[in-house]
Amino acid sequence: FACIAGGNAPVGVLRSQVEETRTLTDKPFAVNLVTVAPAYQEQLAALPYMPVDYVFFAGSIPKEKEVAIAKNAGKKTICFASTLSIAERMIRFGADAIMLEGSEAGGHIGHVSAMVLIQQLLFKFGDQIPVFVAGGIATGKMMAHALLMGAAGVQIGTRFVMTDECSAHAKFKDAFMHANARDAIATPQFDSRLPVVAVRALKNKGHDTFSKLQLELLKKLGKGKIDMTIGSALDLFGGTLSYERLAAMHFCRRRCGNRLSDGRPVCRAHGQGRSGQESDRRASFGRIRRA
Repeated sequence: FACIAGGNAPVGVLRSQVEETRTLTDKPFAVNLVTVAPAYQEQLAALPYMPVDYVFFAGSIPKEKEVAIAKNAGKKTICFASTLSIAERMIRFGADAIMLEGSEAGGHIGHVSAMVLIQQLLFKFGDQIPVFVAGGIATGKMMAHALLMGAAGVQIGTRFVMTDECSAHAKFKDAFMHANARDAIATPQFDSRLPVVAVRALKNKGHDTFSKLQLELLKKLGKGKIDMTIGSALDLFGGTLSYERLAAMHFCRRRCGNRLSDGRPVCRAHGQGRSGQESDRRASFGRIRRA
């Protein structure tokens, strides 16, 4: 079945998309909620009013009460698992199905390959709960092999980029058409002080800029020029960096003179201290997107 990307869409927009989709089909479909998006809680609260059958939790690990909210709204819940421990936790939280996602997938990924996860997760839980397989699947033969091994189904995303129905820019499709498998790489992490949520994508200038920015920040961190500013920003964004988060921090620091006062992040544009945590997060995401 198909899945609508919730992203950071305003809840009214997401509801209208779900409702429009329902008028076009009587078949089941899902909505994907990104747990680290600023609009996530509002989207989650609106689930009882959305005529959708399934809910994917993506981006990070949902809380047990958040899984319960979706289930109480009458939705079937599917949670991603990039490690054995995450799968065990999601099953304990009451997930209706597990999406085993290997490091071969596109976008934000874990560090364990689908081949390993199939043996760790599918073979262990496949007879207890529906387990879907994602990451690097692009052919019918591969789908068939996953099903023969006990998978309830597979998730395919990148493969559909080249379809006529995909509205991606022609140059985006052209880049895929001329790329080799080795051109898709994951963003690196150079130091544990700057944890990175890896993103696997075609190598481009953005990838190089992200890497250089990490090295720049690590150099400043080593010299004591930014000290706990990074740590506080990491805490603000949940303890990890991604393209969007690191870029938002960099943008804020350049434009707003971000600094510390008594161990708290201070930003003239986004407010002061931990009390402004949610507004800071929203402002940072909004600013970097407009930039």
